[in-house]
Amino acid sequence: MFRIRKQINNFQITLGTALILNIFNLGKEDILKMHKICLSDLPTRCFVNPQLKHSIDGSVIIHEETYESLHKGDGLFKLSLNPMGNPSKSKIDLVIGHVTRKLELFISYTSSKVIIGDRVQGRWTMGLWERAECYIGDECTSNGVSIECDRNSILSIDNDCMFSSEIMLQVGDMHSLIDAETGIKINFKPSCLKIHKHCWIGRRASIMVSSKIIEIGQNTCVGMCSVVTSSLPSGVVAAGNPARVLRSGVVWSREGNNLLID
Repeated sequence: MFRIRKQINNFQITLGTALILNIFNLGKEDILKMHKICLSDLPTRCFVNPQLKHSIDGSVIIHEETYESLHKGDGLFKLSLNPMGNPSKSKIDLVIGHVTRKLELFISYTSSKVIIGDRVQGRWTMGLWERAECYIGDECTSNGVSIECDRNSILSIDNDCMFSSEIMLQVGDMHSLIDAETGIKINFKPSCLKIHKHCWIGRRASIMVSSKIIEIGQNTCVGMCSVVTSSLPSGVVAAGNPARVLRSGVVWSREGNNLLID
């Protein structure tokens, strides 16, 4: 299994063996259901350019039932991999948990790490550049999220987050901003976005991170068409451009709006 450890200021994420054992909360029986394979062992339909199948570097740690579904082509799990730039220099390491409901992953990458937890569902489109890392926790759902991670950036989405459609998560600026007088690059620091457990992100919302760390607190809701450019506390409703806190002390549920909380 591969191991990643990256620290940005006081924000640290450890992925790899520890993730398989702890974040997935797997026991011994579950561990036996996770298998490591080469990218070339994936079905040809998983590659945007099938001719590159045997020349792409990387590995996949995948739940055995997810692997069987992928090979059957039963529509439960769809994976599409597209190396950007020079394919011979592109590498991706994947961890994919137990898929129980429809999941579609479209990943364009250079040299990146992606970890998908158990029971994740919906449509996720990713553009990952050199040394970008993306983690999506258990039971997260998406009606259509686009993720762009710049070089050396980290995106971490904790368990049970709900994303509506046409959402953009951009971690990093992709291009340089330079001070005209000094010639010094302004946006040189790595970017990091941490979305904590049980957050609800509304339709067409954008979360943009530039050379800093942004955290969205647990239970927080982000309104439709909002633009988030700074951290939000836990248990709030935030909306607007830029997003601001409209109400605090809230929780939310995936059930209908007739739910009452004692």
